Amino acid sequence: MERELTDRNSVELVCANCDTSFRKYRGAYNAFVKRNQGGRFYCCRSCADEGKKKFNDRTKDSRVEVLCVECGKSKKIYPSQSGRSENYFCSVECKHKYEVGEKAAGWKGGWTANCDQCGEEYSEWRNGQEHHERHFCSVECRSKYFVGDKCQAWRGGIAPMSAVLRGIKEYQEWMQLILSRDGYKCVECGAEEHLHVHHLESFGKLISRLKISSVKDARECEELWDIDNGQALCVHCHAEKHPRYKKLMLKKVA
Repeated sequence: MERELTDRNSVELVCANCDTSFRKYRGAYNAFVKRNQGGRFYCCRSCADEGKKKFNDRTKDSRVEVLCVECGKSKKIYPSQSGRSENYFCSVECKHKYEVGEKAAGWKGGWTANCDQCGEEYSEWRNGQEHHERHFCSVECRSKYFVGDKCQAWRGGIAPMSAVLRGIKEYQEWMQLILSRDGYKCVECGAEEHLHVHHLESFGKLISRLKISSVKDARECEELWDIDNGQALCVHCHAEKHPRYKKLMLKKVA
């Protein structure tokens, strides 16, 4: 059962299309005004449809141009959307970049800290002061700091040096140089799929002979990256060079 519209629970309005007086629940009226920063009121759905066409409220021609406060790019919005906010954004990415620190809606007062990696001063949410022992200005600084024995997954440096060096950029570049030199084909059978790079002198023996004990030593050693010590082989030909790991190597391409 609908409540009776009274002066206490409703407000009297005038239809913008037909000038008819009507009443609207006060709660619905307040929500509409808050959402639309004012606006026109209509007594019925048909008047609303006619009024939107009459006043040209929601057509492309009626849109106004505003500027993104982050990047300065222009954006067109409808008149009913103007006035809702002091700041406008062309995208969600710009909104996220702009609303940080004191500009964020949920900002309750932060604090300044010095990055444990680069020493640069930056602002952080207050709850970060209580929950974190280390503080970083960026994800890059955090990644640079937590290496070696500072990393939570550190197990005492048990990984062999050959495994460590296979993951660095210089090793990947060395492999690409050899594959490019050999025309991206197996030098023994001519296959073009499942290519590997085989060390003529074992990588582990080479590291021991050159006395490589760190990534820095490896990067500075030119002989370690000599492309004459490698050749392109398909997985089958490569497996023949390493009978001990033949079954494991062929299983990966089965």
